[in-house]
Amino acid sequence: MYLKPRFEELLNPDVWRAAASQAFFSLSLGMGGMLTYASYLKRDQNLPESATAIAFTDFSVAFIAACWCSR
Repeated sequence: MYLKPRFEELLNPDVWRAAASQAFFSLSLGMGGMLTYASYLKRDQNLPESATAIAFTDFSVAFIAACWCSR
């Protein structure tokens, strides 16, 4: 089910409400995480490299978790 999308669900307002809730929750946690992470950075830290690694790791964990939970 996870990798077989049902596009008709895009017309369901509950789906959009759930997606918006998830996005705001993720962004609020992400902002807190970034502030905490940034407070420990050294001045010579490569920010684009760190941001790419964090984004890739976040996506990977979410994708694997969704695959695992959809069993």
